[in-house]
Amino acid sequence: MNKLKTYWLVGAILAVIILSGIFYWFQIRPMKIKKNCSWTREIIPADAGITIEQADMNKKAFEQCNANNIGKVVSIRCWLLGNRDSKERPPQPEKEVVREATENEYNMCLRQHGL
Repeated sequence: MNKLKTYWLVGAILAVIILSGIFYWFQIRPMKIKKNCSWTREIIPADAGITIEQADMNKKAFEQCNANNIGKVVSIRCWLLGNRDSKERPPQPEKEVVREATENEYNMCLRQHGL
């Protein structure tokens, strides 16, 4: 009789372990994966910034570039000088931004993690 109780106890413990593993694999694991795939991290690179002197030099270079390209297509370098680099801006450190994942990113993440 004592042996039967021991087998029953071992069987119950094994059943609980197996059922817990199944519950984790099919319920908790997918929930964690879906939660982690809902958000994505992006790293915004550092920006050295532009001083007032550099901005003035870039404005002059942009005006000279426009004078040389009258009636022609403006080059990317000229466009950058005129739109982005002709205004003073402080230096920015590299930073990490967390945002909601797009549908495509979310689906790819699920596939990568086995769902």
